[in-house]
Amino acid sequence: MDLEELVAIAMGDEDRLDFRFLQDLPKATGSSPLGTWQILNHEMPFLSLAGQDVFRLCVEITDRISVRFGSPRAQVLAASWRVASEMARDRYEPSHPELPALLAQAAQAGAGLRVLPQLLRGIATRKANDLALAEASARRSGQVWAQISALTWTAALNPTTRVVRWLSALLEATGWRRPSLVPADIAADAALGMASAGMRSAAIVEFASASGRPNVLLEVAMRHIEDTAAPLDARIAAVEALGTLGTARAHEVLARLGRRNDELARRARLVGERRRRGVVLSEREVEVVRLASEGLTNQLIAERLSLSPHTIARHLANARAKLGAANRAEAAAKLEEMQV
Repeated sequence: MDLEELVAIAMGDEDRLDFRFLQDLPKATGSSPLGTWQILNHEMPFLSLAGQDVFRLCVEITDRISVRFGSPRAQVLAASWRVASEMARDRYEPSHPELPALLAQAAQAGAGLRVLPQLLRGIATRKANDLALAEASARRSGQVWAQISALTWTAALNPTTRVVRWLSALLEATGWRRPSLVPADIAADAALGMASAGMRSAAIVEFASASGRPNVLLEVAMRHIEDTAAPLDARIAAVEALGTLGTARAHEVLARLGRRNDELARRARLVGERRRRGVVLSEREVEVVRLASEGLTNQLIAERLSLSPHTIARHLANARAKLGAANRAEAAAKLEEMQV
């Protein structure tokens, strides 16, 4: 399903979206205008991560439908996403000329409709107070995606203790790894801000990995590995992350770790061996694929491993991408052939 693929992208998957909903829209069996508007607006925070072309097309569709409806609420929401897409296109520089008018409109609307314009103002001004207002509005209206985005921008620009703790907790709880309306360099700076402030978790390592900045991932991973007080699962995630870099520095660190005599050393040797064999699946991904091959659903695998179904879906999506498999059955077959 499209939503499952979109969620996987938000959780760090590298797969390119094949948005079937848009392909089916012109067909006789396609969604109605109202249904289309509801689906696209519901998924818009995820669609903003699917690439500029898909994002702009979906924004244009909802904009046209909103005009046809004549609903002020629908038009404010459509205008908000249109401004967001244009700011994203311009990498959020400079501020959008329509933003002041949009904020004035949103001020007369409900609390939920004010969140996105307030977030865009915070992004445009880069001011801590504006971003804090957006985060508070998002929290009150239950828009967790916007809350994470506002905190990510704040952690990159002004990483206070409260901000990095709150962002780290939300990443851990939700599985988000790619915040909406946040460029990669800002996400990378936020990951470094959390690590520099002493926060340690596998979620932070994965967040740094999803930013696509190898130098930042290396720095975040090293801070986790060298911190003996950090949770073991976070340090193991850091070792696994080094295995994805393929740099000389990462290779040196893995080799040095592998000479020790502890759990971290064992993982470092396994990661090094997988790299030499051309296999880049993590142990957790291998475990999830094998359980899936036994016919277990995501829910059952989650219960078996004491993880969330969203985490299982992300591990499966990552494994399929790495193995070049179209589905879980093919992933299991390829994994068996490789005898990982």
